[in-house]
Amino acid sequence: MSSLIFKQFIGDRNRGDLIWTHPSQKQFLLLDGVSSSLPEKAVKLCEQWLSAQPKSRLLRSEQIIEELNQLLFKNGAQAVFCLATVKKTNEVVADIVGNIRVYALKRYKNAESLREQDMIHPTHVLGQCSLPTPARLRLPLDSYDQKYLLCTDGLSHRKILDSGLKISHIEQNVKANLDALKEEDDWGAVVFPIDDTTTPIDDELIDEVLIGDPSNDIAEHQVHQLIAKEINESTALSGAKLVRNPFFKSKNSSREVDALLICPLGLFFIEIKGHEGDIDLYVDSSDRKSMLLWDKTTTPPTVTRDANPVTKGIEAIRSFQRDLADAAGNLIPEARKTVVVCFTSSHGQATCIDGNETRHSLPYQYGEAVVTDLPNLVEALLKRAKTWAGKRLKPLLDTEQIQQIADRFSCQPGNDFNTPQYLLPGLNMDLDCELSEESSDYFKIYKADHYGDEVWAKRYIDDAFKRLDNGAAAARVAREIPVLQRLGRHRVNGIPYYYWHYQNGKDLIIFLEPGYPTTLMDWLTKEPNRAERLAVIKQLLATLTRISQFTAPPIILRSINPKNIRLSPANDVQLINFELVQADDLKTLPINARTGFDRDYQATEVLDASASVSVKADVFSAAMIIAYVLGGSPREKVSLQQRHGFASLLAKWNLPEKDGIILKQGLHENPRQRPSMSELNERVRQWQ
Repeated sequence: MSSLIFKQFIGDRNRGDLIWTHPSQKQFLLLDGVSSSLPEKAVKLCEQWLSAQPKSRLLRSEQIIEELNQLLFKNGAQAVFCLATVKKTNEVVADIVGNIRVYALKRYKNAESLREQDMIHPTHVLGQCSLPTPARLRLPLDSYDQKYLLCTDGLSHRKILDSGLKISHIEQNVKANLDALKEEDDWGAVVFPIDDTTTPIDDELIDEVLIGDPSNDIAEHQVHQLIAKEINESTALSGAKLVRNPFFKSKNSSREVDALLICPLGLFFIEIKGHEGDIDLYVDSSDRKSMLLWDKTTTPPTVTRDANPVTKGIEAIRSFQRDLADAAGNLIPEARKTVVVCFTSSHGQATCIDGNETRHSLPYQYGEAVVTDLPNLVEALLKRAKTWAGKRLKPLLDTEQIQQIADRFSCQPGNDFNTPQYLLPGLNMDLDCELSEESSDYFKIYKADHYGDEVWAKRYIDDAFKRLDNGAAAARVAREIPVLQRLGRHRVNGIPYYYWHYQNGKDLIIFLEPGYPTTLMDWLTKEPNRAERLAVIKQLLATLTRISQFTAPPIILRSINPKNIRLSPANDVQLINFELVQADDLKTLPINARTGFDRDYQATEVLDASASVSVKADVFSAAMIIAYVLGGSPREKVSLQQRHGFASLLAKWNLPEKDGIILKQGLHENPRQRPSMSELNERVRQWQ
């Protein structure tokens, strides 16, 4: 952890909490003045003491505890206290006096309290007549997908555990997410480790290596940054370029890979797998799902099957030959290719099993593929390259050739969009009137009109989709067009009217009926009555049921969330933003488009690129939305899956509590166990 950062947060109206970080970022102090013993004075005294200490050395815990205890006791003040220090053993040692709270945060698990015995009231404080003995915790830093939250009792212990707090909640909007967990405005918290793999990097050398937008997926981001750093440190990889999430379109598929490394030694497709738990990968198997995932958090351990990433990767290399040939010309025969499958979890062990049932630890080479874990990634790349470039790693590509290939995958800025003279009779748009509140990272909404009727012009941003050949971007985003045409032709209520679409060079613009003015979130702040809530739920379920009845192919919305549900002044319900819909076998989304997913309202399989997604995914979202409308605020899936999770919401509005069973079933982890949308709608229709 070469550049560990302690990230600190304080409540807006804080009085008695103090966070101090050593200039070296090797140590921090978290202090909370006891409310009954001059908390503001305790903070002021400790600040003065800290400012007088030399900055050239770290503080010793025994010294600071003794001197602050004496100082506070002398002045009639008291405080709880934590001093955390980074050790050479790659761990943080925290010395704690009082009820400072400590939580371990993991990527796919809820927060775990590491100090259950000290949650309510402090048994020891600084400022006592007798010197308190600190409790010592050792917090290992050997996993990028585990972080720690240390906080004062201003944050609610119950809310932290019940809310299902995870790493993802402290990677963006941290202050707001923590503030939602507060017991009072007076709180302080420290989150760590934050390092240069999860924060923007200012290093110009690394910026020169990376091509394309940063990934929103933490596992992908971690690997991208690791390779970039290694490139700068490795002579053999000097001059390499790393294309993040390049897009390829072949005859039978359209998809992204996680990264393409173009280096002097050849080309490496890198697939990043963030599965938790132990993994048995049968590399020789012809079975479609020949990777076993062992979840040891359950008793007994559960086993699920997933697609073989090695087989998929090798097939991808072969199917992308034409794109690579276009990109690299006659360089491809020399620039040997391979696919690298990289498992990033540190909470499980991956093992490759060959046709003789022999088990192999990572890294492991299998034909055109290399299977490795994160710590051994670069070593595995170099070892693979030696099989075709020789033990001395003779370069196959020079800097100019590398750049030539990289330019083919770079997102070049296109020409400014010029409004076409003839779109559709009576249809006009104004590029100077962007509706920024409706725009996103991957499309912009502009004002338009059709014979005086208000229209939205939805212009997709070509760079966000990393288009590599004519028509590829349109094929990915234009899925919205045939879906809206189908739904409009069958007069499905609550669907925006599709007017027209136009493609001009790299720009794709779709003209649509505007979204209703009020989001479901804003509508609920007005505290609608029981009848209004039930009417909205019934309208929504009726629309979703109609959509679920389409087959060959089915229409799966995938992005049902409160922002995409709109209401008119008369409380008519409308669904908007169909660009994330799945209406064929093309599932892969551009990385920026994935930010359109509100994960709190999505089934697990929607977020898994290797999973099979059915209309049951929308049933999950519908159940979450029903809970949101009845509860008036966002609900946690974990609490709704409890025995009385939905029943209490139904009882609140005098609705049949027995219907909580079917709603709870709608959140089942196994899509096959969920009811159909028609079954859910039929039950809701009977609510009076």
